[in-house]
Amino acid sequence: LLKKSASDWAAAKKIYVKLLDKAQKDRLKSKIPLYAFELGNILFKEGDFDLAHRYLRRSVHDNFNVEASHFLLGKIDLERNRWKSSREHFEEASRAEAFSSASKLYIAQVFSRENRMSDAVGAYVDAKESALAQVTSKELISEEARFLAQQVCQRSDFLSIDFPDNLPGQPTQVDVGGIR
Repeated sequence: LLKKSASDWAAAKKIYVKLLDKAQKDRLKSKIPLYAFELGNILFKEGDFDLAHRYLRRSVHDNFNVEASHFLLGKIDLERNRWKSSREHFEEASRAEAFSSASKLYIAQVFSRENRMSDAVGAYVDAKESALAQVTSKELISEEARFLAQQVCQRSDFLSIDFPDNLPGQPTQVDVGGIR
């Protein structure tokens, strides 16, 4: 854990590989999902998306940190241009308060990359509304959820939707960060 907290990913990876191997050898089934998740997280940070994907899928399969695993799997699939799979993972991750607004922002980005601009605009609005609700909520939310919501608010400040008063027959323009 000290290696991981010091961002020494290579050393942390070696430790978690050993822990996972030992848990599998000793049939410590309750430890395997934890180590698989941690290893997937470390491999993700190192950019080894193939192995990270494998370990995070194991974590989901074993019902451990499911939403966090889906969030990272969504980011991996986004990097790989696997739009549908990425969106599905972010939809799963958005069920957890900690990942809700950030996942919705990524869903909007996926829609943008698919050139589904009306869906993207709706998802951006949904992400920003979700983030604002979390940031301004007087209810207790985790630090991680509040941090991610604040990040979404900052990243979505470019989102300005202007619905002008149009004369009949004139199209309504939607301005999303300079895209019309």
